[in-house]
Amino acid sequence: MPNLGFDIGGTNLRVLRLNDDGSSSALQQQQHPNEPEAIISIVVKLARTLIRETTESIKTIGVGCAGHVLPTGVIKSSPNLPNFIRSEEHTSELQSQGTISYAVFCL
Repeated sequence: MPNLGFDIGGTNLRVLRLNDDGSSSALQQQQHPNEPEAIISIVVKLARTLIRETTESIKTIGVGCAGHVLPTGVIKSSPNLPNFIRSEEHTSELQSQGTISYAVFCL
């Protein structure tokens, strides 16, 4: 099963799909306004696009960004994303979008 990987920077985010055979989709990049709701919306939109492009179920969605994360997964601080301070809330938002059953914010 393929995996999606997101890299959220201070002004843009990047994503690709990594397939079981080691191949990947083209790297996609999009600017964001550094607001959690807007970033989640962009992540969901891009995830849905990459999910539609494959006939297989997505195994995992990983989301990473710079910062200090507690072992519980809570973002303690992020120099690039000062408004992201409780990652489990954003993970729940991402999961609530319907097609995504499991997502991990790994910082």
